[in-house]
Amino acid sequence: MRTRYDRSYFEGLLGQGSPNSPRNRKRLALILSEERQGKLLEIGCGPGHFLRTAAAHFKVTGLDISSYVAGPLAELAGAQIKQADIENCVLPRNMYAVVAVFNVLEHLLSPVSVVQEIYQTLQPGGLLVGSVPHNRGLIGWTHTILTNLFDKTHCATYPPAKWRQLFSSAGFAEIDFFGEVMCGKKHSWYLRGASWRKVAFNLIFRCRKPVH
Repeated sequence: MRTRYDRSYFEGLLGQGSPNSPRNRKRLALILSEERQGKLLEIGCGPGHFLRTAAAHFKVTGLDISSYVAGPLAELAGAQIKQADIENCVLPRNMYAVVAVFNVLEHLLSPVSVVQEIYQTLQPGGLLVGSVPHNRGLIGWTHTILTNLFDKTHCATYPPAKWRQLFSSAGFAEIDFFGEVMCGKKHSWYLRGASWRKVAFNLIFRCRKPVH
């Protein structure tokens, strides 16, 4: 698995766009509507496009399985960059105010155990935000099939009901789902209301670790 996430993966057709793109600014705005400061961990940070955007507001840490991430992020002041396989990681407990996992969970053989590990690394009241392919409805289902065809690293493209059950079983509360439609790698729109289930490409999720 590790050798699949090289430079060609991150800069190819399904790559992550560019620093400070409208899509990454939209992701940050989503987080800032809930959390304004603290430590943020991005799992599957790739070359760090979102981390660069988030670093203006948070103390950021990036984790990725690929050795390619080390070079592009070496000069990001104040950031901690870790090369590791999240499926074999033990994360520090009660550390982060925010964990971001944008289009990562679908690549994992065991997303259940990873979501449980994320729960443990969040502070009480901490925020989990991310995205997965929206494997539901004609458009979402078709988009998922096509991305699975082009990206052989996809392992877990579940329907929304299974993701909700997974987050709930891990202990998360305030689970919120809505849709994302993309235009290229740099632009996207968030959709709410009943229509997103029919036309969204991605499922955006946002949930919290309860304060006990």
